[in-house]
Amino acid sequence: MDNPKNNRAEEILKEMCKHYGEDLVKEAGHDLSIEFGLEDLDAPFSSAGKIIFEWNNLDRKTKEFIIIACNICQMYSVGINAHVRGAIKAGATRGELVEVIGIAGLIAGTPNLLTALKACAPELRTLKK
Repeated sequence: MDNPKNNRAEEILKEMCKHYGEDLVKEAGHDLSIEFGLEDLDAPFSSAGKIIFEWNNLDRKTKEFIIIACNICQMYSVGINAHVRGAIKAGATRGELVEVIGIAGLIAGTPNLLTALKACAPELRTLKK
């Protein structure tokens, strides 16, 4: 018998993969929460993301910038990379991303800045200078 909770978690996981890439979603471990029956623990995180993007006062790119900055402060490299990808899909330029990373890095500190640059360098290199 299907587990509705598991089905909803898998639906959220597919949406995350579509937007941020399956590689980063798996690297973050979201797929493991379903595999090991801990989707309830991962649900608040995944649901928060869904809610954030349903609000409509800020555009998607701005929201991605805010999330990138928060992830830099937490030194969460998978999140940085995922949301840089999201920002690029939302139309972010290399200059905008570098500025967001620079501001967050200055506020959070050098280790956070370097973590951010390492996490998103491959994505930044795909954009025009």
